[in-house]
Amino acid sequence: MPAKLVIDGYNLIGAYGLMRNRDLQNERDTLIKKLSDYKKIKKFDITIVFDGWRSNNLFEGYDRTGGVSIIYSRTGESADEVIKKIVKGGQGRENFIVVTSDREVADFCNRYNATVVSSGEFKDKMELASVFQTDDFSKDEDSFQESGKLSTKKKGNPRRLSKEERKIRSKLKKL
Repeated sequence: MPAKLVIDGYNLIGAYGLMRNRDLQNERDTLIKKLSDYKKIKKFDITIVFDGWRSNNLFEGYDRTGGVSIIYSRTGESADEVIKKIVKGGQGRENFIVVTSDREVADFCNRYNATVVSSGEFKDKMELASVFQTDDFSKDEDSFQESGKLSTKKKGNPRRLSKEERKIRSKLKKL
């Protein structure tokens, strides 16, 4: 089952440093475009949540652009609360990867076995994925392994990480 990314939109915009010009619509569109490109590379189910608590919307707003699901919270409700609802009510919570810089949301998600990644760390992973999306890099690695000249494989590690830590690292590696 593929991982499901749930992203706090304005936290990630802040990690990119896009909040300088205060044109929120343009900043949201830029971020959604980057996430759409990332989805093409990684094939994750991506949901981004934006604060809409200052708007006059009585209901949550839903949209889908470039394969990215977008949720705007309703009046009086923050994106953090929407993210908590998604994680709490979600099936297969261990497949959730929540991107937020908010410690309260991170602690809540950890209690429900969701993996939490800071916005800054996720931004770096997105940029790396876009750099290494070409097949040239993977072909080079295969040729080294086939020739037998360079091998990074190790046989047994006495300092093996715990099962939980290995699960978390495996999910983070997929980013």
